[in-house]
Amino acid sequence: MRRRRQFAQLIVLTAAIGLVLVLTAYKAEQNATRRARFHERDLKQEAALELGREVTERVRMAFKTGLTLREFAKAFGSPTELNEVADPKHANMTHSLFHKKSQETFYLRFLDGRLVGFQSNHAPSDVDTGVVLETAAFLRSESVRTSVLSSALLAWCVVLVAGIRIRRFRGRAAVLLVAASIVCGLCWFLAPNYSPTWRGVLSNDNLAIFGLLLIASLGFGVMTTPRGEDVDAMDGFRGFVAH
Repeated sequence: MRRRRQFAQLIVLTAAIGLVLVLTAYKAEQNATRRARFHERDLKQEAALELGREVTERVRMAFKTGLTLREFAKAFGSPTELNEVADPKHANMTHSLFHKKSQETFYLRFLDGRLVGFQSNHAPSDVDTGVVLETAAFLRSESVRTSVLSSALLAWCVVLVAGIRIRRFRGRAAVLLVAASIVCGLCWFLAPNYSPTWRGVLSNDNLAIFGLLLIASLGFGVMTTPRGEDVDAMDGFRGFVAH
């Protein structure tokens, strides 16, 4: 009977570890996809900004040579005449031109049919790369991660209080505290804001909290373990499954 129970516990424990590994791999894949999309976005933004700088230089040369409105339209496309300007910074501008490829807007001032001034306003945040940074699958995985993290933290606190107040529960509590700590650490490790590299681990402050939780959990187990007795480390799991 005891062997059957131990075998059942082993199956449950193996299944739980397998499930955790599968979910971890899935979440890690979603995080990697998100980082790749951000990288693609950054490359496209940089390309658009570089093109914008080139176009700006060409417009500057057109300003220096004093191109006429017709010559400017032939070189860059027809600008739009401004009837009202919402931004006071462009109050003295007479025309605007949106360069589609670089997604940069130029505000132009033509006087007596010649270009006598221009302004441009361009930033990486202005560039629409069309890259979807966070897919529905990533948002679902992130929702699961945050929910599991909240539940594990709550469980850790509840088990700690129960272990302190209920003497006969302390053996199981010690094991559950360590398990809850590991789940919290795993959730923090899989946070999308940090890469799964040594540098990412060192910059993830939440992992320091995981370390404190794990130390506190192990310390609780050491302090509540009866001295002079041969205590089986699996007693907590066995009692938990049996009841």
